[in-house]
Amino acid sequence: MKPSASEHTRRGFLLGSAAGATALIAQSAGAMAGPASSAAADPLDCAEFHAGIDGSNNLSDILDYNGLLAAKTGDTGSYSYTGNKISLRRYAPNDYGYNVSTYLTIAGIGSYLGHGCQALAVHGDTAFIFYDTGYCRTVDLVAKTLISSFQLPSGVAGANNNCGQANFGSEYHSVGDDFPVLYLSSYKEDACYVLAMTTSSASLVQTIRLSADGTTAMDSGSFFVDNENDKMIVKMPATDVNGKAYNYFKVFDLPALDLGASVLLLDEKKCDEFYVRVLKGNVAAASNVWGGGFAMNGKLYVCAGSSGSTSSFLVVDYEKHKILSEVRWGSSLITSRTQQHCAKYNDMLLLDLTGADYLPAVEFV
Repeated sequence: MKPSASEHTRRGFLLGSAAGATALIAQSAGAMAGPASSAAADPLDCAEFHAGIDGSNNLSDILDYNGLLAAKTGDTGSYSYTGNKISLRRYAPNDYGYNVSTYLTIAGIGSYLGHGCQALAVHGDTAFIFYDTGYCRTVDLVAKTLISSFQLPSGVAGANNNCGQANFGSEYHSVGDDFPVLYLSSYKEDACYVLAMTTSSASLVQTIRLSADGTTAMDSGSFFVDNENDKMIVKMPATDVNGKAYNYFKVFDLPALDLGASVLLLDEKKCDEFYVRVLKGNVAAASNVWGGGFAMNGKLYVCAGSSGSTSSFLVVDYEKHKILSEVRWGSSLITSRTQQHCAKYNDMLLLDLTGADYLPAVEFV
C-alpha cells in the first residue's frame, strides 16, 4: 500500500512544494511560515528535526541538515564533487524554557517509617511512591491527599530491596483490575518484581532477571518499560580496566505475563546494547550518576546527578544511543535535595526528592 502524505511526513520526508516544506518546518520550529498543507497538520513525529541552522532559517540549509529529500540546483565552485553536500558549519541548538512549581505538599511524604522515598510511578490520577526496603504510599493527585500506606508482599519487601525504579506496564493481571502491572526494580537483588497493584495493596505475579547462561542471574540495575515499543531497557553496572564504575544498557522485548512466575531474560536474545555518558564535564563520580525515570516512544527520561549544581534531567534516544536533551535544573525546589525519580503526569513531570514533603512539578514550554 502506498504511504499516505501524513505517513511520509512522520517519517521525515519532504512532500509537495517548498511551501509545504515550509509549513512542515514551521510546525517543528514554531515559526510563522504561511498556510500549512494537510500533510503538515499532523504532529511531526520524526525523532529529531532541527530548524534554523545558525539562526538563518534558510529552507535549503535546514533540509540539507536534516537529510530530507529536496530537488535543488547544485552550488558551483572552482571544482566539483558528487554525493551529499558537505557542510562544516556548527549547528546551534535552540534554547527552550520550563517552569517549576510545588504540585502538592503532604507532611511526611518524603520518608516512611524511617525509610527514604525512592521510586515514583503514576497511573491515571494516582501516584505510587515506593520506599527503601519495600513500602508503598498512594496519593490522589486530584485531591492532593494521601490514600494509603502499606508494605509490599513477602518475597518483595526486604532489607536488600531499594525500590529504586518503578514503571507501569500495559498488561493487566486479572480482568477488572484498576491498574496494569507495575515493574519494580531491586538492584541489590538483580531483580525486577512485577506487581499487581491496588491503592492499598500489592501482590507478586512475576520476577524477571537477566542471565547469560540460563541459570545464573547477571548484575542489573534499573528496568525501564517502554509500552509504546514493547521493550524493556535494563541499566547494567560495570567497571572499566581502570577500576572506574560506569553504566551501560541492554534492550529486550518486554516479557509477557504468561511466561510464568519466574522469567530469565537470556542475554543472547537482547535486541540491542549501548553506552552513553551521564553528565558532561569534570563531574565527581559520586555525583555523575543515573537516577530513576521512565521510557516512552523509544526514549528514556531520567533524573541524573546529585543535588546542587549537578542536579539534572536527561532525555536519551535509546534507539540512536545518544542524549537528545540535558537540563541542569535551575530551581532550588529541585536542587536543594537529591532527586530520586520522575514520572509523567498529564503534560507535567513530577519528581520525588530525598526527605522532601512535597512533589515538584516541571512544565516544559
